[in-house]
Amino acid sequence: MNQRTRIYLVMGSVVAYVLSFVPIYSAVGGVAGSLTVLPVVTAGWLLGLSTGVLFGLLSLPLNFLLYALVRDPGLTKLTSLALASLACTVVGAAVGGLKQLLDQVKERSRELAREREVLKEQIAERKRAEEESQVVGQILHSLNAAMDVTEAFPAVVASLKAITGCERISLALFDESREWFTIVALDQPRAALSQGSRMRLSDTAAAEDVLAGRPHLTPDLATEADFPAERALYQAGHRSRINVPLRVRKQVIGALNLAWSRPAGCDVMHLPLFGQITDAIALAVERSRLLEAAQQQARQQAALFRLSAELTATLDEVEICQRVVHGLHDTLGYDYLGVFLVDEATGERVLQASAGWTNAPPNWRIPPGHGLSERALLDGQLHYTPDVTRDPHYVPGLNSGAEVDVPLRIGEQVPGVLAVESLQPNAFDQNDFAVLTAAANQASVAMERAREHRAG
Repeated sequence: MNQRTRIYLVMGSVVAYVLSFVPIYSAVGGVAGSLTVLPVVTAGWLLGLSTGVLFGLLSLPLNFLLYALVRDPGLTKLTSLALASLACTVVGAAVGGLKQLLDQVKERSRELAREREVLKEQIAERKRAEEESQVVGQILHSLNAAMDVTEAFPAVVASLKAITGCERISLALFDESREWFTIVALDQPRAALSQGSRMRLSDTAAAEDVLAGRPHLTPDLATEADFPAERALYQAGHRSRINVPLRVRKQVIGALNLAWSRPAGCDVMHLPLFGQITDAIALAVERSRLLEAAQQQARQQAALFRLSAELTATLDEVEICQRVVHGLHDTLGYDYLGVFLVDEATGERVLQASAGWTNAPPNWRIPPGHGLSERALLDGQLHYTPDVTRDPHYVPGLNSGAEVDVPLRIGEQVPGVLAVESLQPNAFDQNDFAVLTAAANQASVAMERAREHRAG
């Protein structure tokens, strides 16, 4: 009840007393004045102690006027009226004081309730912080104990699900071009988005935010179902998700992705927790990559050393080609490759050895003007095609992916080319170029020695 309403009620009680005084006086006589206590009590209760006292004091002149109005012979008994007014004043003060005391008690009760709620929130916040700290500790322990992030991923998933209530968690890493991402770990494999799935960043609505280093929160996946990645999630029964970037030295290398089966499943209060966890995962990924790079380099050096020894042991050009192909395929893991030598009479490139090309015919001949590998023959330089489907010179083989063509050089001549393919676009990097160039150089030296031996 607001102040204006209280004043209206008090004034209404005064008016009611004044209007009813004459008929009540006619019925009961001089005791009608005792009813003046009612507006006084009303004033004290609704407007407080001071107003109750004021109305008690005003009751004397008010009753004086009312008794004068009815020509009461008791008008001469001013002492009685004064005592009645004093009594009304005391009653008004008592009622007003009681009301103020009750109001203070209520206000204090409300303050205590508010303090209790604040305390409950603080306790809940502290409990949540302790739980989050425990989760971060468990995840850090798992990441530190594992040689690879994928080994620790089940522990990361269990901890995050326990505190966030999400139903699906995946880890995606970007390639060097940051045009593609690969799902390297996933707790709920699906046909559309399974572990090892590779997609363009343009296929997800989260790309812009994540590449800029910002979390991408989707309270309702239906709003982003036009994108292939989000459509696959929606069709799998998920209704909301968040993508949190993985950053190493201010560079975004991937994202941690959480999904819920209900809309608005993510609590934004968990964003600081996600930031701590993704920082730890990013460092673990970087550590794994550095370790893998060192191990890979050691394996490559050992494989190239063995290949050099094997090539030294033969003077047959075809066998040289076969040993290069098998060394790169069996030891270093290049799945699709072949060595072509030029037929000087026709200018055609003739396949001497290959691995993975199951549809390649024996002694496959590619005429001049066809195929990507001709460029390496023409200028003696390594050529890389990140996506063969975008180059019209590609001779259909795998029909998708990337290709590297490395020339075999003998002096100023280029008698052949090493062609290496992958099913995945953007599959090769500078490290691959260095390894393939080293293998091609070893093959060139062995081939030159074989030709000198044949000529001598």
